[in-house]
Amino acid sequence: MRNCVVEDIGWCSPDVGWVRLNTDGTVKGGINVGCGGVLRGGHGE
Repeated sequence: MRNCVVEDIGWCSPDVGWVRLNTDGTVKGGINVGCGGVLRGGHGE
């Protein structure tokens, strides 16, 4: 069984007129890959 750490993180909005892009990706065994992202403006939209 692997040890696991759960950590709460917050989101800080960008300045007005800017957007923030959060991305993540994974590779398993060099064959299965995945990626995704979230783009948000200064009001969380």
